[in-house]
Amino acid sequence: RGAKVSVALLWGPGAQARQTVTFAYVPGHFTRLPFHFTAGANDRDATFRVTGAGTGAFTVGAVSLMPADNIDGF
Repeated sequence: RGAKVSVALLWGPGAQARQTVTFAYVPGHFTRLPFHFTAGANDRDATFRVTGAGTGAFTVGAVSLMPADNIDGF
């Protein structure tokens, strides 16, 4: 019951050229959901995707993609 929210990084065609993380969504609660990706290749045309499945709705407040070695957000 409820929605499942998935975030994915796609860097090429095919299932091997993507990484997906899925979360169970609890309605009515703001939740920070940290996640990490490791791209399998460099690609200037990579895609970041947020999708939902199941019943209900969800809202994305903000998404930030930063390198793992960032210092204080820079």
